[in-house]
Amino acid sequence: MATPTRLERLLAGSARAATGTASYLDDRLGLGRRLAGRAS
Repeated sequence: MATPTRLERLLAGSARAATGTASYLDDRLGLGRRLAGRAS
């Protein structure tokens, strides 16, 4: 039963990494949008 556990851990890690990347990119885009809005 070690395989499902390892798979679950891998999926959970991937989901967490994807969420972290998405929020990081969102922060970057939000910052860019804010600067662009201030410039215009």
